[in-house]
Amino acid sequence: MLKKYPLIKTKFIPPLIKNTNLYRPMLIKKMRNILDVPITLIHSGPGYGKSSSIASYLEYQQGKFCWYTLSKQEDNFVPFLVHMIYAVQATSPSFCERLLEFVLNEDVDSLEGEVELLCSEFINELVAMKEEIIIVLDDIHYLEASKTSINWLSLVIQYLPKNVHLVLCGRIRPTWDVLTRLLVHGELLEITEADLAFSKEEIEVLFADFYNLELIESQVDYVCELTEGWIIAIQMIWQQFKITGDLEVKEHLNIRSLEELFRYLAMEVFSKQPDEMRQFLLATCIFGEFNIPFCNAILNRKDSQQMVANLLSQNLFIIPIGTEQYRYHPLFKDFLIKQLRYDEALFYENQDRAANFFLENENYERAIYHYQKIEESKKVGAILDRYGQILLQQGKIEAVSKMFDRLSVNVKLEYIRLWFIEGEINRYFCHYEKALSCYRQLEELAELKQDFIAGSLAQEGKAKIYLDTIQPAKADSHLSQAIK
Repeated sequence: MLKKYPLIKTKFIPPLIKNTNLYRPMLIKKMRNILDVPITLIHSGPGYGKSSSIASYLEYQQGKFCWYTLSKQEDNFVPFLVHMIYAVQATSPSFCERLLEFVLNEDVDSLEGEVELLCSEFINELVAMKEEIIIVLDDIHYLEASKTSINWLSLVIQYLPKNVHLVLCGRIRPTWDVLTRLLVHGELLEITEADLAFSKEEIEVLFADFYNLELIESQVDYVCELTEGWIIAIQMIWQQFKITGDLEVKEHLNIRSLEELFRYLAMEVFSKQPDEMRQFLLATCIFGEFNIPFCNAILNRKDSQQMVANLLSQNLFIIPIGTEQYRYHPLFKDFLIKQLRYDEALFYENQDRAANFFLENENYERAIYHYQKIEESKKVGAILDRYGQILLQQGKIEAVSKMFDRLSVNVKLEYIRLWFIEGEINRYFCHYEKALSCYRQLEELAELKQDFIAGSLAQEGKAKIYLDTIQPAKADSHLSQAIK
């Protein structure tokens, strides 16, 4: 019985190249090597311009090509094979006519066992074409659900004739054995996220020549640092500028363009991850950097290596830095934190767990950072009361000063030795009157609470002020009281 598969002709048409598409000589130079190898892999996270980049190259080189954009509907072998034939027929109408008729009339289960036969027929037809052709398979990650499709395509790659060049484009890097062999023999070209990301110079040209906006160097640096060359984010910043006249996207988190970017991330990335991966992302997004042992320890799990490997294989905005150290793309990190904040209980739980972990490991600065995120001022006060002087001795005076900016008077009244630390900060910045006021406040509270050590610290602080201001005579009496 003749089977029918829905045929959407736009799947066989590359994306339209817009007038705002920047000519990128370094990327095009690398893509010129496509005709020198049988297989090219193009992989990156969503929104990096994979499809438009290869489409631009095809327009530039003006040779014969065919295009096939995969979808979830072709995650089984037979629909995939049928669409592969249709894709080549868009360029060569008589291609594999007999094979197509056979596939459409044969039972699906029997076809699953005829992978080698179906491969040989397909390859022989490619050989008969003789002329050079590029076959692009876009969104190849949809193929991962079908082992039979991968086996068939691996055989096609193994026996691919010299006149055919296959381009596999998707969000993950396939780990098929045949690709490893080609890589070892120098017969595979790989174009990665790093190749697709816009450089500082390209960002400057894009804004000047296509967006008609001359950026000063600091603005170019800002866009480059924020987006790290991620073209969809660059475009969102441009859209925001048209609305607000302001490039400082992070200062306007409610603007339409950034909300659209976050919706895009939610739809294309986050929602498509399994629950366990989403939980891992939400648990780790609160850290600037992380590594495998750290994740296992703080999250009390043993599979962080696998989770990170999965993120890397999907090009999911995770960036290796140094040896076994990772971070998220800044905009993706912002998105994840926003997702986490939708669940206030989970946000509190993740931050509190992180703070407790760092406190137990004597990393007081990071513990305070996470406690402040959940407004646990009393816990911050308790840490500074006990370890604040250690942080000052480590030279972290400015960091501690910022911590004090968020402390209420009530917290300092409960942990009275905080007045001494605040006095020390003011003394360091030569704000002697403010420092003296802090020491006097501590002196009064120490007397009220009969805290003799705190009282001694107050006298020590006063003495230091007079020593700093070269008044040793006034310092002596306070030093004597401090010793008592």
